[in-house]
Amino acid sequence: MDKNSLILKYFQKDSLLKVTNETYSSSISDLFRWLVNNDEAKKDITSKSLHLDTFTRTKIIAIKNTVMAGLEEISYLLKISSGLSFEPLTKDGDEVKAGQTVARLSGIGSEILGLERTVLNILQRMSGIATSTHEYVMLVKPGNPYVAATRKTPYMSLDKKAVILGGGITHRLSLRDGILVKDNHINILRNKFRLDKKDCMTGVVQEICGSVVKMLIEIETENEEEVFQTIEAFQKYNKNNYLSIMFDNFLPERVEKVLREVRKRYPDNLTIFEGSGGVNKDNLKKWEKSRVDIVSVGALTHSFEAANLSLEVE
Repeated sequence: MDKNSLILKYFQKDSLLKVTNETYSSSISDLFRWLVNNDEAKKDITSKSLHLDTFTRTKIIAIKNTVMAGLEEISYLLKISSGLSFEPLTKDGDEVKAGQTVARLSGIGSEILGLERTVLNILQRMSGIATSTHEYVMLVKPGNPYVAATRKTPYMSLDKKAVILGGGITHRLSLRDGILVKDNHINILRNKFRLDKKDCMTGVVQEICGSVVKMLIEIETENEEEVFQTIEAFQKYNKNNYLSIMFDNFLPERVEKVLREVRKRYPDNLTIFEGSGGVNKDNLKKWEKSRVDIVSVGALTHSFEAANLSLEVE
């Protein structure tokens, strides 16, 4: 398996983020119910007082250009949770223009208004993430590097789905579906086995390689010494696993130098290299120049601008 195939196998979980997948549909249904219950949609005192029980047609309009996301999810959620009819007029992943009608929503007026904010919140959040991701992806050559989400995702799988629709990759969806050994794992293991700094990464690799087979093992590193210790230990103790190394809070210029030396020492190495921490639009070209395989960007899901969408009665 070549490196690109490895990346797509272990870092892109798009096949799992479809409403036909029971785990995903259950997850987003639980979130939707929680949001609706917290808004007390069925106890909307304003709509009840005005007796808004007539059939109503509405449309959802994009106020600004945006990459749409969440239409598949809203269609599914309203179908199983309401008496409303939702008609998407574009597709997830499409770039829509300001003023464009992206969907129609019809049904009893009070029910529409009870769910309006929850529906718009999901669409605006997912479309905002997709738009932000698309902006990052367009700054670099395709897959050079791949732009990935982190696990700083309040809406969890919905946020990851939005990243896909913007052209990014998911990274891990949860703690279950991938191994990522971070600094706190390493420090706990160091204390458990009384490892000194020199032998620590070797001990970590030996322990994890003895526990799993046919997996991708990603290990966070904080300096050049840890990078080379990890690669050497993996070559010694690994049998059927693959290795990914995360450069945690490295500057891209520093990573470029490290990777130049890595490729000199290990010319046929399939290790996947990820840059993480402080990645933004201003330095993304420097990360491209560093030749990392992946950059993970927390800002995709915690510092984006929500899409500007409006629901209007026709």
